[in-house]
Amino acid sequence: MKEKNEITVILPVHELNDSTRPLFNNAVKSVADQQVQPDAFLIVVPKGSDVAKELKATPPTGAKVIENDGKTDYASQVNFGVENANTEWVSILELDDEYSKIWFRKVVEYRNAFDNVDIFLP
Repeated sequence: MKEKNEITVILPVHELNDSTRPLFNNAVKSVADQQVQPDAFLIVVPKGSDVAKELKATPPTGAKVIENDGKTDYASQVNFGVENANTEWVSILELDDEYSKIWFRKVVEYRNAFDNVDIFLP
């Protein structure tokens, strides 16, 4: 049984096209390749958008696609993801970023070693 680490990844996505799709795929792969998997992976999309329809039809393995029916600027998408996270910790993944394979393993180690710290930045 997988040990819970109380981490949710939030990936806001506004649209996917020929230039953003490879970035999205790399970001998603970087979550899948983790040595320690987060407990949840939320992809936040605008409600009813083309990207919502596409990703809801074929969500990436291990991800849950949630639709935001409010404001869809970046900060609002992130906040919507945080509101829907059921873990103590969240990590915001931007579309053009990737995690190193050891990121969440190190977060868990650092969190245990430095229990008075509330935030970790790469």
